Amino acid sequence: MKIVCVIVACMSVAAANPQYHNKGTHFDSPSATILRQENNNIGVGDYQFLYQTSDGISREEKAELRTIGSNQAIVVQGSYSYIGTDGVTYTVNYVADENGYRAVGSHIPKN
Repeated sequence: MKIVCVIVACMSVAAANPQYHNKGTHFDSPSATILRQENNNIGVGDYQFLYQTSDGISREEKAELRTIGSNQAIVVQGSYSYIGTDGVTYTVNYVADENGYRAVGSHIPKN
């Protein structure tokens, strides 16, 4: 049996401008603190994690080893959120499986 891995190019969302200030919030510091973090590595293939930071960034992801046809593959799904320079929170949900990588968000243009 062959194991096929689906690789996800995971975005690390960071403030491009350390002087960024979102009025009325606590996001004016160039260094964020971790508010919540969980990691669970179940073993070969399966895992899940999440984190949330003080500057409005959050991310969660889980993966599982699935049998697809005669192959095994790691299937990944997750989401990340960040606060844009316009003060709006943007969220992207994604899946990487036998059908490829797909991301959905209200601000992402549709094909």
